[in-house]
Amino acid sequence: MLGAGAHSDYGMLTLLRTDGVPGLQVRPEPGGPWHAVPPRPGAFIVNLGDMLERCAPASAAADFSQTGTAAMTSLLCSRGL
Repeated sequence: MLGAGAHSDYGMLTLLRTDGVPGLQVRPEPGGPWHAVPPRPGAFIVNLGDMLERCAPASAAADFSQTGTAAMTSLLCSRGL
């Protein structure tokens, strides 16, 4: 599998600059479904981290995220990427 498995970010904030390539998924509720984050070229995605959740537990929650899927890996491999 390509990508990073399910995790929460340990810092305050993570800024991700998107490039139009899909693959990021978030799970707002523990044990809930994964939601694909639509890629928007040139946009930034902001992940709230564990440290921010500890500093402001009533107003911030660190979501779980993952990148890549088995289906994406199959697609990339089938295209020789």
